[in-house]
Amino acid sequence: MFLLCTYADSERWLSGIEPMLYPAGMTFYRPFSYKQRYFEPETLAEQLADQSQSEPLIKNTKWNQGFFGLRFSEKTEIDHLPLFIPLRKVSLAKVERADGFNLYFQLGPFVAPEYSEALRVRTLPRFDLTSSVTNVSATKLFILLRDDEKSMAAKWTLSDEFPTDYWEVFEKSLSKSALAKMRNTVLLRLVSLKKRGETSKLVPSPIDEAERIMGYRLNQGSAYDLSVSYTRLIEPGTDRPPVSHQFTLTNSAEEIQASRRHIQILGNYRAEDIWISPKIAAPGPIPITLEPCEISAPDSPVDQTASKIAGLRVFTFIRPKRWTGDRWWNLVLALLSIVASYFVFELYSRAGDSSQKVILVLMTALISLSIASLKDVLIRKN
Repeated sequence: MFLLCTYADSERWLSGIEPMLYPAGMTFYRPFSYKQRYFEPETLAEQLADQSQSEPLIKNTKWNQGFFGLRFSEKTEIDHLPLFIPLRKVSLAKVERADGFNLYFQLGPFVAPEYSEALRVRTLPRFDLTSSVTNVSATKLFILLRDDEKSMAAKWTLSDEFPTDYWEVFEKSLSKSALAKMRNTVLLRLVSLKKRGETSKLVPSPIDEAERIMGYRLNQGSAYDLSVSYTRLIEPGTDRPPVSHQFTLTNSAEEIQASRRHIQILGNYRAEDIWISPKIAAPGPIPITLEPCEISAPDSPVDQTASKIAGLRVFTFIRPKRWTGDRWWNLVLALLSIVASYFVFELYSRAGDSSQKVILVLMTALISLSIASLKDVLIRKN
């Protein structure tokens, strides 16, 4: 078991929030990139970068389970320095070595808030890293747990569904400097994806075996209900500047048809529903992207950290429609042309020389039409 960490009070504070915006079972849309010295122990980085060693570890379900969560740097309050705040369970999908070590991971259930007798409020669990790392001031972001520490982590309550009071509890679990970084951030969370008219949620499944990507399998031309909700992290008694952004569906209209392409931010929290319909099939995953844009420039995405607006990138695989309307029409047209050609041929055999030339031209046109229509039936176009 391992801990996958990010610093809540650093310039990469948004990385502590984004993995919370997706349902369990999905692959997070980007890797976390670490240097070798960020691993505890450091030799683990080389193991994971070596495919012959990492493959058995990733396939080992007992080893490949961990918790994603927050750490705090020495710039913050001293009592937060040794703490790890678990947010949700994760497992590694793959590890690549480029300039650093890129860790792709799959999102599991959420760590549920629990009641603290000492604080007399609901809060997220707190895990003391003093015995897990040699120096709590050192940057350690991928930490292997000992057996006694695993038993402690196994006691954390998990929830497949997003806890109702999660954001309030999340804010109370932060240090003052971390909360200052995240204050007034607007978060867009994917609640569910359903086939239009149905009540059951779609469940993430493998959509790219080679890259080990989990996402949603959608059908070209079918309609789906996309349910999202946005929340603004606020702190009572602090200023709340007006929001000058909105969320925009940045996939082109030729790629994704939608009931609307913009979600306006009208309050501190709100649920929204739109329907979407994939228009183009593809050989690999296609992300459905809802990105923050200025209201004055609704089609130009802005930096999420600078704007304090976090959008979504939902991995999907679009399966081609087996029989489109055009394909059925071409089949009917081909059959009609073949039948018409037969009757024209019968007419040709009984006609005089003067009429045969005209009938021959008509018969040639019908044969050409039937061949062209059959070609469009047999060769599908995406």
